[in-house]
Amino acid sequence: MKIYLTTYELNGDEFAGPNIHALNWKMATEIADHHGLTVSGVLTDIHKFDEDIEKELDKIVIEHEFFHDVNTENRTIH
Repeated sequence: MKIYLTTYELNGDEFAGPNIHALNWKMATEIADHHGLTVSGVLTDIHKFDEDIEKELDKIVIEHEFFHDVNTENRTIH
């Protein structure tokens, strides 16, 4: 059994959808199609939460001059 990541579109914007647990890509795609979702990938790694992650994220934000979009309350990032 694998975990498949999905997306869906709403009003022209793409959002992360629910995860699908399935034996293979074909089965995951069939389930996704039934629910109006698109399979976007397979979950391959789970990383332990790093307590210093905020420091690392601050570095990334500064290095890339990232500007936060305040209108992202319903979006998730994989």
